[in-house]
Amino acid sequence: MTGKIVRSHGTTPSGDNSRHSFDIGQAVYLREGFGRNQLSSDMFHITGRLPSEGGLPQYRIRGDKEAYERMVTQDRIEAVGNRTDGSNQSLIDKTFG
Repeated sequence: MTGKIVRSHGTTPSGDNSRHSFDIGQAVYLREGFGRNQLSSDMFHITGRLPSEGGLPQYRIRGDKEAYERMVTQDRIEAVGNRTDGSNQSLIDKTFG
């Protein structure tokens, strides 16, 4: 008997899923532009997990105000529950004060 791996759309083999930090259906904010630290006020939801690209897990997301999906890497999004007032600080400022 030969084993066969079956992948459903938007999932990855179990070894790769452990690196994804967000769950399907989770609300997130999208970081704006290249090198910008400010987060958009528009809310997005994770619609699928994709294989990692360059060591970064990828996701399909859809904005509440959009009729299409986007593909983003994990470093481009932040969970809605993790956002605090004054979130315009850079990651370096948040980490090192």
